[in-house]
Amino acid sequence: MKVYLSIAMIGMAAPQGANALDDARLRMMEDWFGTAPENRGPVPRELGQLSPADAKETAVAKDAVWAAYRKGALKLGWDTQIAAMPPTLEALKQMPEAERPKLAPSKMEAGDKSMPYFLVAKGTKPEKGWPLIISLHGGGGNAGAEGPHAWPVNTREWQTQLALFERIYPGDALYFIPRMADDREGRWWYDYCQTMYDDFIRRAVLFREVDPNRIYVMGISEGGYAAYRLPANQPDRWAAAGAMAAAEPLDTSPPENLIHTAFRCDIGEKDTMFDRIGLARNYFEKLDAMAKEHTGCYIHHFGEQAGKGHGIDYQPCPEWIVKHRREPAPKRIVWNVQELHHTLHRHNWWLELADRPAKPPVKLTGLIDGNTIVLTSNPPDTRLRLALDDRLVDLDQPVTITLNGAVVHREKIPRKLESMIRTTVERGDPEMIFCATIDVPAAPK
Repeated sequence: MKVYLSIAMIGMAAPQGANALDDARLRMMEDWFGTAPENRGPVPRELGQLSPADAKETAVAKDAVWAAYRKGALKLGWDTQIAAMPPTLEALKQMPEAERPKLAPSKMEAGDKSMPYFLVAKGTKPEKGWPLIISLHGGGGNAGAEGPHAWPVNTREWQTQLALFERIYPGDALYFIPRMADDREGRWWYDYCQTMYDDFIRRAVLFREVDPNRIYVMGISEGGYAAYRLPANQPDRWAAAGAMAAAEPLDTSPPENLIHTAFRCDIGEKDTMFDRIGLARNYFEKLDAMAKEHTGCYIHHFGEQAGKGHGIDYQPCPEWIVKHRREPAPKRIVWNVQELHHTLHRHNWWLELADRPAKPPVKLTGLIDGNTIVLTSNPPDTRLRLALDDRLVDLDQPVTITLNGAVVHREKIPRKLESMIRTTVERGDPEMIFCATIDVPAAPK
């Protein structure tokens, strides 16, 4: 296999016959990806300074990088760190009962935490891959529980998710149905949960034919709180999210961040405990206003169920969210950056934090108009980085960047294999491999 790239390397000869990412360099990339992150070190210089000449070469190189990432993941054993692809529900029902495999949970781990889960399938895999739905149960926390998985309430609610999957949740999808990792804390959005979701999604995209543009999160009650917080603080991961019998205040789950992430809530009009219905109405009034201001953005639906309390009809929400598909390269970003538990997500589509802000939150906007990128930042001294490709700008032409009204860059931004490798490691997402990155110069004071 040869991927033709120009080489900008001092004192290094091109491969014989052409400037190419040849088999030896492909193996070097596979080995680098296949080394434990703590032992990798920087991207090898022999790879990092290779430069695709144009958009066509970039597309070929992108495929090569993703293939190398997958081979590296195989070396790390990631394919064994996720449940095997299950028979679909329909296939199971057609088997003689004595031949049906027993449904047993697998587990994800992060530090000393363990999250049991079921991976189940329903229907037929779509042409572009399986949608993946993370389905979070209700229940919550019990500080007096005897162990991390000892509270019967959470066990019962977990089993309820399996019943809902079988009876009413939509088909043609894979479902990740986890059990609360620690009943004594009882939160789905804590740091260790975020780590386990990310690890699972990366492995599912690599090894279970999951469509990275159709990844969803939904939850009931306690799970519904996370269905607000997760997409509102990491919006570029999710195609859509659905909260049922749950609501959050504006400050925990910034609705402005959902500019490209479809969001739905179903809740009973009499669900007054913790002012859930009041919080939900307020949240969706805000989304209504932003949707009017930004045509085509902030897709949302508020399903207030008449006469219902905390128990509602769970069927409409999942049926709605799976109709939506993520746009991986939008040209407008609104980003209120804050910690989710103790995790600060450092990228949102093509806009990145070059380092950790001293005092979050940070309010950012980004707009791409032709080959001009308009950024605003509050506070203004936040160090930013852009991750770009030919879907967003014409990299064969100069790119103008303005920050808080001042022009800070007006030159070409080179395509680099190093950018593609770095964004692959950071995102674990074939749709978010970017070939050009730039640290945004500070605006003049």
